[in-house]
Amino acid sequence: MIWLASFPRSGNTFFRNVLFEVYGIKSSTFHHETTYPVDEDYDQYEVVKTHLLPHQLEPNDPSIKSVYLVRDGRDALVSIAHHRQDLIAPLSDFEINLLEAIVAPKGSHFGGWSENVRHWTEKADIVICFQDLIEDPIREIEKLRSIIDLPQPQIDKLPTFDQLKNGTPEYGSAKKYIDDKEVRKQHSSKSFRKGKVGGWKDEMTTEMQKLFWEVHGDMMVERGYGKQNQPLNIPHRKPYKILIESTKLLMPGNDGVKRYLIELLNGIAIFQELFPEKWEIDFYMGGGKIIKQNDLWVIGKRIIAHIEEENKRTRPYENNLLSFKERLQQILPSVIYTPLSSVYRMSPIRYILKKYKESYTKILLDEQKDNFEEYDLIHIPLPQNFHFLKDVKSQFLVTVHDLTHKLFPEFHTADNVKLSEEGMQEIIRKQADILAISESTKNDLLTQYPVISNQSVSVIHEACDLSHFRPILNDELKSNVLQKYDLPDVPYFLSLSTVEPRKNLINTIRAFEKMLSENENQSIALFICGKKGWKTEELFTSKSLSTKNVYFTGFVDETDLPILYSNALALCYVSIYEGFGLPPIEAMACGTAVIYGDNSSMPEVISDAGIAADPYDINDIKHKMEHLLNEDIRKEMNLKAIQRAHKFSWLKTAWETLNLFEQCIQRK
Repeated sequence: MIWLASFPRSGNTFFRNVLFEVYGIKSSTFHHETTYPVDEDYDQYEVVKTHLLPHQLEPNDPSIKSVYLVRDGRDALVSIAHHRQDLIAPLSDFEINLLEAIVAPKGSHFGGWSENVRHWTEKADIVICFQDLIEDPIREIEKLRSIIDLPQPQIDKLPTFDQLKNGTPEYGSAKKYIDDKEVRKQHSSKSFRKGKVGGWKDEMTTEMQKLFWEVHGDMMVERGYGKQNQPLNIPHRKPYKILIESTKLLMPGNDGVKRYLIELLNGIAIFQELFPEKWEIDFYMGGGKIIKQNDLWVIGKRIIAHIEEENKRTRPYENNLLSFKERLQQILPSVIYTPLSSVYRMSPIRYILKKYKESYTKILLDEQKDNFEEYDLIHIPLPQNFHFLKDVKSQFLVTVHDLTHKLFPEFHTADNVKLSEEGMQEIIRKQADILAISESTKNDLLTQYPVISNQSVSVIHEACDLSHFRPILNDELKSNVLQKYDLPDVPYFLSLSTVEPRKNLINTIRAFEKMLSENENQSIALFICGKKGWKTEELFTSKSLSTKNVYFTGFVDETDLPILYSNALALCYVSIYEGFGLPPIEAMACGTAVIYGDNSSMPEVISDAGIAADPYDINDIKHKMEHLLNEDIRKEMNLKAIQRAHKFSWLKTAWETLNLFEQCIQRK
């Protein structure tokens, strides 16, 4: 046997069909996929196709001869992005598929184009270029005579690319798995796309081309694809030095801003691994403490474990105090916790502790003043946290999530309104650049603060972890989660958020009550999930609200969320205002439509993957709930939901954020 290796979408299937039709040679495949089996006797075939790296093969015998097909990486990766959208994950997004294929995070995509080409071209006995194969298939296949016995070709049987695309060829039409001829023809039409050289020119944006050359430029030049007028990346003369204000990671719980920061850092870590010479990114942990990337930068979510361990070691008092406060908030009724909290806020003890902390922090900052000013850019992921670094002279980029403190101050504590506005004034005073998480937030910024220029505000959307939030329709897992939170096994609407006035849960409950009263034969529940926030007295003490079929779960573990989302009739997220809204994206990724408040960023984010409702109109919310009781409508909406969710990616968010870092530095 010989190995017929290639990076995916590099002409392997075309090659196998020519071998079969012209030379009568059948071939098999070897892979590690779980969706379809490997032939038990694959190693008895004369030719075995693979995309795996040489060390992943079985048998791992270096004496086995091999042929490698190589294609311009741009064409191969564009074709992969389409192939995933057309056949592998039909609801996925082309642009995000392409980004992931270029970056190949954590060794995915068979090691990535460059690594796959490097490993195989060092090992292969024969290397065939895609463009040569398309130009003269017989000439290129005849090169195999040096390593395998080839019969004389029957040239009149040579198939054209269009014949393969529009027919049911031996390979590429899923012949082994699909009996219906018409279905196989449809499969072939998607499997064989264009078979042309240079198709990437109509598909790759300038930004994608720049990233591609940064990642794969060396190998492109080595293989002869980048010798003339190619936009090869010229490395920056020294790494960009970035400091990310990361004190949010030390806070207990996992609110939206903390989740944003965690996912952003995880995404940045992937690019940091790719371009260690370009970025030097450190973390400010409060109290004047900076953690250098070399001490901490680990790929993936392990970064949070390291930070939490550091937090326990260096800040046990403050950490324990915050945990104690959150625990009290969870266990005490609002009628007890709220007055206690007010007494503490007004007491001299809190004032003394606050002043001591501010003085101590200022001393530490003054001692490390030079350390802060060596950074090209400081990124603050929340305006309220600007007070940590307000005395530092540097260039700043601040993420603004929403302006609820300005538009809806009644939904906040007085302290939070004050701190938020101080953060915004620091942004203005220091002429900081701004990252808004939605167009809606950007518009609010420019309206509420006319002194801020349009050019200083960039929009980069948030996302959700699509590997975690995905449809999970498993009865056993669902039953376990329902039992865990003492919930009934009935059809249910889901609401997920911190329990606070802005989330409009009172009107959601009243709309649900009205729907139940008008549909008495329906056995339906409303699950309200999330920890208790502020100003919840009306919700929990209102005598006008019925608790019939309404269940409060409190905090829900991250591992349980996809199951609750996936099995819900819909997510009810009829908020008064959202800067972005992570739960709707998570629910949509799990294949669940959303009933959302028709305001702020929600129409922008959710689009037609959900149904808008007037948050102040109980009848309107009720009608939208009733609308989604129809199973056919739900199925249609749920497909749209998955497709919409796949438009957002944390990898894309991280990439765009790093680009923004660079633009901010170069601009000033």
